[in-house]
Amino acid sequence: MRNLILQTFLSALLIYPLSLSSQNSFSLSVDVDSTPGDQAVSSRDVFPNRTVPIQIFATDIASASTISLRFEFDPTQIVYEAFKLSNIVSGTSALTSKDFANIGITLSANSPSSGLIGTIHFRTTETFSGTDIRLIRARLVRDGQTETVSLDLSTTLRVAKLPSPDFDRSGMVDVSDFLLFADVFGSKEGDEKYDEKYDLDGDGEIEISDFLLFSDSFGKMINREPVFTSKSAVMLSIDENTAPGQAIGDPIAATDADGHTLTYRLSGADADSFAIEGSTGQIQTKGKYNFEQQNRYSLTAHVSDGEGGEASLSADIAINDIDEPPGQPAPPSVSAIAPTSLTVIWEEPVNTGPEITDYDVQYRQADSDAFTDAEYDGTKRSLRLTGLSSSTRYAIQVRATNAEGISEWSEPGEWSTSAPSLPGGGGGNGPSPPPPVPVGIQVGMQAPDFTLRTLNGEQFNLYEQRGTPVFLNFWATWCPPCIVEMPGIQKLQNNMGDSIQIVGIDQLETRSHVQRFVTRYGFTWTFVLDSIGEVSRTYKASAIPTSYFLDAKGVIVRKFVGARNYETFLEATRQAINN
Repeated sequence: MRNLILQTFLSALLIYPLSLSSQNSFSLSVDVDSTPGDQAVSSRDVFPNRTVPIQIFATDIASASTISLRFEFDPTQIVYEAFKLSNIVSGTSALTSKDFANIGITLSANSPSSGLIGTIHFRTTETFSGTDIRLIRARLVRDGQTETVSLDLSTTLRVAKLPSPDFDRSGMVDVSDFLLFADVFGSKEGDEKYDEKYDLDGDGEIEISDFLLFSDSFGKMINREPVFTSKSAVMLSIDENTAPGQAIGDPIAATDADGHTLTYRLSGADADSFAIEGSTGQIQTKGKYNFEQQNRYSLTAHVSDGEGGEASLSADIAINDIDEPPGQPAPPSVSAIAPTSLTVIWEEPVNTGPEITDYDVQYRQADSDAFTDAEYDGTKRSLRLTGLSSSTRYAIQVRATNAEGISEWSEPGEWSTSAPSLPGGGGGNGPSPPPPVPVGIQVGMQAPDFTLRTLNGEQFNLYEQRGTPVFLNFWATWCPPCIVEMPGIQKLQNNMGDSIQIVGIDQLETRSHVQRFVTRYGFTWTFVLDSIGEVSRTYKASAIPTSYFLDAKGVIVRKFVGARNYETFLEATRQAINN
């Protein structure tokens, strides 16, 4: 039986994988540019049978002990050669196969929080025709905890175009080109005089084979490639949230000595985020940009003369951080009404800036002009206003604050407190109070009260939650369907936890065992322990998971037996709030 449960649990995880990775803070970039430092250049033109170094830079690696990287590549195009350490690395190891390389890196104890962690070297094959090298995963160990980032940093290697024998770019291969060629003849790659523009066959040596190619072109007119006006990578910037279709800086212009019509295009990992005018080289915005999500983009501009001549230029676009206070919240609503109190709830407003750090609430009688500060401080999106007058209409507003500003006050929502209860159980001339709701576990009944201990040892009493809707979920760590639905409950906690109290009632397990399970998977709603099973018997939760949704008055509005998904939980939550 236990094996059957285990097999069922594993099958459930395959069908409904849990998202359990922690939030990561460190990041990586790769650079194949020959200029020192991180320009995050992701493409390069190379010849067959040449070594290609790729620098790997990391940020926010303070206190980290190790980093592991996984590269994948096409073994018909390139082969792994070596990994060279930077001065912040004390050791490395490599596990390689035909089409991947796993690099393990040990960081120095005093390594900085950011910088070059090493250079991986590949060699192009004799039959190289162009390929991508992908860094698909990085793992970092910090203070005994593993942080994993799944990514796809793609480095594009293209076949380099053989140089033109028109070395002085005069448009004619003549004596002046011969004199330049003769001055470097016999040099090899690595020599001081070696210059790859004279290496006409791209074999790393300027020799007789290059001379024969030069001789074959002597006296001929040569199409000259276009030349970008800028001699180095272009740095541009725009403010975040800039609308689409806006020009970014000046055009990335090029000239053509032969007078051909030029056409521009973009490539690179971030090329789809921007547009370029094909006839002018003017880069334009294509969508909206959020500094908090991505603050730098890298791409490559290309220009073609239509006659086979082409040039490329790297461009980096920085996103400027602009203050973004939260948007105006929607009018609040009320989840519970009493003679002298209103329980107010509200939705999180649109917020493109930093996370919201506080809400403010103010209220006034509907016939008054002056608002009263509710003296609320926090991020929970519910508040019980007390000390109100009975049978009185109130206007209520909320606003939100983040690190970059304060939103406008919401439009007011208006509700009336209820009339006071008449003494004597409805005697006298007043109206009779409504009959009491019977206690039971069917929809429409008052949920039975109970008191259990939380994982922190505190008492949890159901009746004390009046004024707030409640979601009761009976479960156990050994129950595969329970675990399958728990990511959906966590999503509900993340999105609606300020409007409903979620309570996980564990059946017959120890506090330490449940605590380890909850901590391991990062579940954050309230957990209580039904150590002797009395509450489970009262609610007839013999089959788990079993779930009850209660409105703010403690009345059951929905009941489920068996696992459900986030959308079902969300619908039931809204019903409990609005009941």
